[in-house]
Order: sequence, then structure tokens, then C-alpha cells
Amino acid sequence: MRTKNKIIKCAQSAREWADGHARYHTIFNSSLQGMCAITSAYLFELLIQAGLKAKIAYNDNHCFILTNGYLVDVTASQFPDIKEKICIQKYNQLQCPPRYWRISKKFNSVLELQMYQQEHFWPNYQIVK
Repeated sequence: MRTKNKIIKCAQSAREWADGHARYHTIFNSSLQGMCAITSAYLFELLIQAGLKAKIAYNDNHCFILTNGYLVDVTASQFPDIKEKICIQKYNQLQCPPRYWRISKKFNSVLELQMYQQEHFWPNYQIVK
């Protein structure tokens, strides 16, 4: 299977998981606001299991995935200017990324993200378990 097809398949699975999680946990809504870290961690694990390298990207407001030159964001629907449920774009082709896709930190593992969340007192419902 080609790399982009693997990315698409993993992103679709992660989005389906996130939609189900949001329906079950009433603290979240259908836009998935507040679920970016949890869902990015889930997607990260799917990509690793599919044999791809990935990093969890973070800025002060949002988490998403970088893998094989692509930005993958399955919770960007929380932003008013994003209509797609799944965004997959070549990161180096974004001339001026919107604020939510600017990178201030990258994590090489889910554990790194989780430790960062705990050290910086994220709300408990947003911390990766």
C-alpha cells in the first residue's frame, strides 16, 4: 500500500474513533474541540503500527500529526474556516500556515506528549491516557 493511502486509512480510522468518543463523552462536541491531543495520540499510534514515522506537532492551541512530509489533522473541523473532517496536506507547501498549524513543539512519542501535558497542567479530560 502506498504511503499516502496508509495515511488516509489511518486518518479515517482516527476520525471515526474520535467521533465515537465525542458522542460517548458529553464534554466534547461534534467539532471535536478539546480532543486534538487525544486524537493525535491515537492517530500517531495507528501510523506507527502501519510502519510510518510520525511526530505529534503542538502549538499553544492545537495538536496534529506530521508524517512523511504530510500534515494530518483529524480535529481541524473545530476551526470555523475548515470544512473537511480530515485534513491531509503537504506541510512544505503551506506558504503561510494558519495559527493552528504553526509548530512550537514536536513530540516523538505519546508518552512525551502526556508528560508535557501533566507538567503544564492541562485539563484532565484532555490528557492522553
